[in-house]
Amino acid sequence: MDYKVDTWPEGEFVYTRFQDDLKVLIQNAASDTIDVWEPLRNAAVSCGAFPFAFSAVEVARQKSDYDSPNLESQILPTQNFCYTDGGVFQNEPLGMAKDLVDKIDPEHVDTENRYYLFVSHDSKKSVASSQLNAGNADFLPFGSRLATAIFNQAGFQDWIMAEKVNSQIDLFNKRAVELASILKEKADPAEFVTSLETAANLLLPILFKNEGGDASINAARDRLKKQFATEYNGLPEGVRNTWVDAILVLETAAQMGKRDEMQILAITSDASELAGADLHAFGGFFDFKYRKHDYDVGRDKAQAFLLKPDCPLGNINFSPENIDVIDHELDNLKLEAMDRSIRKDVYNRLHDRCLSILSEAGVNKVEAGVAFDFVIGPKLKSLLKL
Repeated sequence: MDYKVDTWPEGEFVYTRFQDDLKVLIQNAASDTIDVWEPLRNAAVSCGAFPFAFSAVEVARQKSDYDSPNLESQILPTQNFCYTDGGVFQNEPLGMAKDLVDKIDPEHVDTENRYYLFVSHDSKKSVASSQLNAGNADFLPFGSRLATAIFNQAGFQDWIMAEKVNSQIDLFNKRAVELASILKEKADPAEFVTSLETAANLLLPILFKNEGGDASINAARDRLKKQFATEYNGLPEGVRNTWVDAILVLETAAQMGKRDEMQILAITSDASELAGADLHAFGGFFDFKYRKHDYDVGRDKAQAFLLKPDCPLGNINFSPENIDVIDHELDNLKLEAMDRSIRKDVYNRLHDRCLSILSEAGVNKVEAGVAFDFVIGPKLKSLLKL
């Protein structure tokens, strides 16, 4: 999708966005229909279509899904787009969780008591390497490291952004509290307050010119009074509102008004507890029972976490649902211990997929068969322990 941003004085900057998401609100039983769930099923399949291993999937989108004023692409009322695995660009969608929270809490109140639960099949480990240098950065080593860099930088961008925003919010909160302390400690703050008030009265209309004007300013003031209730109520009445306007200038100039600190609680498991962790976590694709085992492990760990007496969430209204008995015989399952018939089935499916890819690349059937039988096939057999 192309987006256009006007640049000074009369130019423009067009950029293409390759990442997308789909949000659907299921409100009541009337929404529980095949017409609602079928598009979601198809979208779920598309976001798991790992490149080359699985075919890309077309998803029908509506023009109404794209309401940005900067949108440059022309879209039909209903138009199909081709999608592949969402993890290529966003493997940990914390930003989407934050967007959904903003719909529930547009005033950004009580954020210090809000937590985001991140449930993952494993804890994140370093992919850093000091082995690559200018002397050995030949085609294959350099290409491998470049692919690793692009995938990890893109796939985990929300973690990076959350850390950056949290640092900015911490700094803003610190400056707001410091300013309140200065106003409280000054023996005669009148001149200082007048200067702050003059500056705020000049800057706020400019900062909110395209953000709704006075109505938005008043709404933002009310929000800050709630967010900083302790500091606000601790100031003399004649100073409080000036202080709010001063920190509103700082917040708006830094574009922090719609941002909150994200307190992220991670619930992870170790590879030794999982059935599908082998082959870089692709073992779960081999059989439904392996995936189910690992999902149930995640459910069990999440329930145990929420029921802990010292859980940061406190005593929340949570009643755990029953989980099927977990077959611990599948814990730490390795490829060579998987049913041979399952591995053989995976091999046959990969055989068909490889021949299909080679055909799409213009390789004739004879050449594709030879390439598979003498090059690709033996490597797959070795990989699958066949």
